[in-house]
Amino acid sequence: MSELDNYLREPQSIAETGLSFGFLADLTLKIVYFASELTGQGVGEHIKLPFAHIVEDLLAFLIKDDLLAIIGSTGLGERGYKYVVTSKGSARVQELLARSQYAGPAPVPLAACIAVTRSQSIGEVYVDAAQLKEGFKHLVIGDAMLRRIGPAMNSGRSIFLIVA
Repeated sequence: MSELDNYLREPQSIAETGLSFGFLADLTLKIVYFASELTGQGVGEHIKLPFAHIVEDLLAFLIKDDLLAIIGSTGLGERGYKYVVTSKGSARVQELLARSQYAGPAPVPLAACIAVTRSQSIGEVYVDAAQLKEGFKHLVIGDAMLRRIGPAMNSGRSIFLIVA
């Protein structure tokens, strides 16, 4: 499995997210705070991380530290538990909001963004004259224009053609 494959698959642990436990716990707390009440499944949907081994661990930590409380269940097991922020959790959220009000999907680490972007590069692609003629055979284009399009296509940059 390549490094890129690691970035493209769903993380199976907090470590695989590339984010710190503390950052994710704080983000989870703010998400529940802004929702007023949220199920475990709902937290996972907001934070865009799997419930198993990630969201469940974050919620368990926040419960243990008396920052969240369970107030009921929708009947879906632990995913259906309804969470609310405790008074201690509200005080913590106020501290967190003074630093950052972000409470959305868990961010993707920069290293993962760079790896995925580089994997999409067409820098190694080369189009020869025969491929170019084949690709444009349905259009009436002169050889002089094809000779100009070829280098543009092989530059690895975007090109914009207007066909009138």
